[in-house]
Amino acid sequence: MSFKSLKDFDFLELKEIIAGYLSTSVGHRYLDALKPLPLLEIKEQSDMVIAFEHVIEKGNTLLKEDFPDLSAIIVKAKAEAILTGKELVSVMRFLQSYEMLYESITDIYAVSMLVSPRLFRHIKNGIAKSIDEEGVCKDDASPELKSIRERKRILEQHIRETIEKLMNIFDKSSVLRDRFYTIRNGRFVFPVKIDAQVSGIVHGYSKTEKTIYVEPYELVDRQNKMTKILNEEREEELRIKRELSEQIHEAASMMEDAYKLTGKIDFLNALALYKSENNAIFAEVGGDEIVFEDLYHPVLVNIMGKDRVKPLNLKFDKKALLISGPNAGGKTVALKTIGIAALSIAYGFPLIASKVKIPFVNKVYTVGFTNEQDIISGKSSFSGMLKRLKNILDVVSSGDWVLMDEPFSITDPEEGAALAIAIIKYILSAKARCFVVTHLWPLKIFAEQNDDVVNATVLFDVNKGVPLFELKIGQMGQSHALDIASKEGIPFDIIQSSKQYLTQGNAEIADLYSKIEREEAEVREKLFELKERERDIHRREEKIKKMGKILARREYEKAEKEIKALLAGLYKQKDRKIAIKKAQQVRKLIKEKKKTVELYTKPVQNPIVGQKYRIKPIGIIAELVSIKNKSALVSIGKTKMQVPASNLYECDE
Repeated sequence: MSFKSLKDFDFLELKEIIAGYLSTSVGHRYLDALKPLPLLEIKEQSDMVIAFEHVIEKGNTLLKEDFPDLSAIIVKAKAEAILTGKELVSVMRFLQSYEMLYESITDIYAVSMLVSPRLFRHIKNGIAKSIDEEGVCKDDASPELKSIRERKRILEQHIRETIEKLMNIFDKSSVLRDRFYTIRNGRFVFPVKIDAQVSGIVHGYSKTEKTIYVEPYELVDRQNKMTKILNEEREEELRIKRELSEQIHEAASMMEDAYKLTGKIDFLNALALYKSENNAIFAEVGGDEIVFEDLYHPVLVNIMGKDRVKPLNLKFDKKALLISGPNAGGKTVALKTIGIAALSIAYGFPLIASKVKIPFVNKVYTVGFTNEQDIISGKSSFSGMLKRLKNILDVVSSGDWVLMDEPFSITDPEEGAALAIAIIKYILSAKARCFVVTHLWPLKIFAEQNDDVVNATVLFDVNKGVPLFELKIGQMGQSHALDIASKEGIPFDIIQSSKQYLTQGNAEIADLYSKIEREEAEVREKLFELKERERDIHRREEKIKKMGKILARREYEKAEKEIKALLAGLYKQKDRKIAIKKAQQVRKLIKEKKKTVELYTKPVQNPIVGQKYRIKPIGIIAELVSIKNKSALVSIGKTKMQVPASNLYECDE
């Protein structure tokens, strides 16, 4: 894909958003080097991202350990250079983290593409045994180093004892400028007064030349031995680092593969995090139909929030789409949303949408969007656009998409429209697809007359004078320049005067479309009112049903009391068996009916202050204010009352 296409559709900004989910430097390199994928790899990548998403949903976090940057170290290892202690520690940390990553994704088939950490275990263990966290060789790195350092410690102790002894002697004889010792040329020396007599080797003078730095002869032999031991120590440390570096050199190619694959895993994990956080989906790729359901421009979502962005809904199976309609109505945003969706699919990115179905996209080209003018070469915007179009037409082929934002609007409208139609036909003849934003009427009419092309308009509410930011397929749109100018405060006289200069044909078409749009706006308003009425009726029905339950229950309770009183009277009379049986049947029937309007189905187990509950036995719904000692204070409007907590029941409101 060209840099212009990526820039015009804000795809570079989308990559920055994805980069925010990465954890490693090699992951950033992988994203930077990303290229469009073949169809098979798009499917494989989406499957792996979904697998990583399942890992995330289980609460697991990938790449949570430290993954050092090994790029420069691998170059050194391949060149057989000896690595420093710090570099060896970086290799060890990477291998430790790599092994943990490998183990954390063993249930994902993506692990099969990773190099097994067993191949590096001897390197990891060797560094861990020999080098400490600061990059210094450990005493146990080798028996020889352990012996050298033991002799070094003993000699250091002897040197300290000698220094302390000499310090006391010199202090008593007042030959020292100050009671301390220092290091010059890697040797311990004393600051001696210039006129004092001290036997030893002079290693320098102070700036005032009143002090000389002397290494007493008592220290010379022992410090010479220390120099020899330090050389032996450095040579042994270098040997140890050389051996470890040679092991890394032998495995450098495999380690480089593991390192780069870690970048791919980081990238896939970043896509999974992005997909999960944005409730995104992968597109269905194939066929001829294009379907966008609630498709959002991801960069706008990131900047403004999803609730403030209008999604794109689009469904058609033609080869070209012409989008027209008012200025500031969302035409270019719609085109950019289509473009970034095509690029996202080509790179295997998930889309913020409910459903996307799209043919396979080979390459995406753009015309317009940004100024094509080149002031250095003296070319105009029109010439710059023609040059870009020429380059596209030379290479456009099957499966390519060409998206143009108001082509030829910067030249004569009649000639520009004619050239645009010819170019669109050429693109279609190359079996590529074309998406165009235009205000030119000849292009809209061309779309109506061509079976491979379909018009779409950004809806405009003529009655309110505002765009609706919705795209409608199968209809031409008009610019509404005069309506928008009027809304923006251009004087009425100028608006009326401008209408005189419209050509008769264009004026008639504009009037016709204005009439259609006004009628559509009225229909939309009526439909909105109808839906609101339906919702209001539904709310009322629910309320009536609930009130009906309460009233019906009261009637059943009244009847139940009457039957109970009747039974009590019958038990006192003679020849009462038949009457009692009948009354008991009626009582049973009332109980069954009463169950159908049961209000107290579920006692509250853990009452929550602020929640609404149904109060038994009165059936009223009240809000719980407080609860204490099995007694609840409830609020019914402005009235408060005390009821037993056991009388609180869940309500269906």
